[in-house]
Amino acid sequence: MRPFIILPLYLLCLSFLVSCKSGHTAAKTKGYFLTDSLYSKVLGEMRYYDWYEPVSARPQPPTGVLVVLDGQALLGNTVESVKALATEAGLTELNNWVILGVGNIWTRDRDYTPSRQLQVPHMDSMSAAHTGGVFAFLQFMEQELMPVINRRYPQLKHRVLLGHSFGGLAVLECFVRKAELFTHYIAADPSLWWPAYEPVITPQLLKQQSNNRSLYMAVANVADHTARFDQLLADSTGAYPLQQPGVRVLNSLQKQTAGQRWFQGRFFANHDHQSIVQPACSEALRLFLKKENNQQP
Repeated sequence: MRPFIILPLYLLCLSFLVSCKSGHTAAKTKGYFLTDSLYSKVLGEMRYYDWYEPVSARPQPPTGVLVVLDGQALLGNTVESVKALATEAGLTELNNWVILGVGNIWTRDRDYTPSRQLQVPHMDSMSAAHTGGVFAFLQFMEQELMPVINRRYPQLKHRVLLGHSFGGLAVLECFVRKAELFTHYIAADPSLWWPAYEPVITPQLLKQQSNNRSLYMAVANVADHTARFDQLLADSTGAYPLQQPGVRVLNSLQKQTAGQRWFQGRFFANHDHQSIVQPACSEALRLFLKKENNQQP
């Protein structure tokens, strides 16, 4: 593994913006970004990841890590959301969390999808030919990336995995296949329209229910935010091929887990597929932590 190096200028600027808050908040939100890489024997390639580490006037070992899939796109906004949540919801422990973004630009169709499908809606045939690699990606997480995190931060209490879209599928697959890797899972509008996936995922998730693990799933509305949950659920015209599978899975899980603590989910009527990530992340973290602290959400 290479030594840590400082990220390019645009991320330095982002780090500066994160740290330069006014008043007393500034002392709580300072932090810096680092980048690193490792050669994955499991995947046979170099993998890159970025860290956000907090800097406190009273240094303490980090107690939580939030691992963000598609980190090259989501890390900066996720850091801002977590810091805002720490202040607005009184969850000051989040100020001491590490946030790690797992980079994935060219291989997300391979790494995050649960099965190989030669014909996939909205995907060209060349990309579809490489789908179905989530099990190998989870092996990389288990055998290579998580050991790095655990060695660097041996006192972690919370390990959270966040994924959006195809990344949301990877979150669900991790919960089903390797639930012990994380304490909390956040699937933001997972692509449950993936061929032949909707019928199998709900029973698989229900088999993994545990008081020691939590799953949160957010489902987005259509782009213009005009559809209602019951409308999406009842539609028989095929007008909502991307949204309806997620609504059906969410509805089924909510009914079958009523009164149980391990699953929570929500339909975000005022957010679409692109805008849902940060609201979902913030709500999930608030629910997870306030539940553990026996506070009202």
